[in-house]
Amino acid sequence: MGAAFDRRRWSEAGDIVTEVNGRQVRGSADLRTRIGLLRVGSTVELTVLRGGERLTVRADVEDAGPGGNAAGGALPKLSGADLRDLLPGMPIYGQTKGVLVAEVAPGSPAARTGLQPGDVITAVNRKPVASLDELAAALRASAGAVALDVIRGDARIFVVIQ
Repeated sequence: MGAAFDRRRWSEAGDIVTEVNGRQVRGSADLRTRIGLLRVGSTVELTVLRGGERLTVRADVEDAGPGGNAAGGALPKLSGADLRDLLPGMPIYGQTKGVLVAEVAPGSPAARTGLQPGDVITAVNRKPVASLDELAAALRASAGAVALDVIRGDARIFVVIQ
């Protein structure tokens, strides 16, 4: 599980986060990493641009919760997917390591990437992942497009996320 914050408490559509705790943010991946590394329960100070005005807001860091939130935080295009560790004794398609896509919310970013319930993600950019934590770390470390190795039924497919 990772760290997250409840955006409904402080943000508005169109806000641009420029600093986290006084340090400049270099992009969305940098922002996700900085928030993900914060301790749950701590308070973060964010500098945002809203309508051309610079504002400083505070937000409480919360647990990202189980399932797809950890990976969704690492790559927003996976949000809407309920992702779970493939546990020993629970082989899916003969696969014993990977991340199970348990559910995908219709119309969600994850659904638009082509992920389907029952898929098993086995690698990110050809680097094997055996758990949800490894998947989230690999997604955070990837810049640009990401290729997921996915097992779906009897087929091995690639899901490319721009």
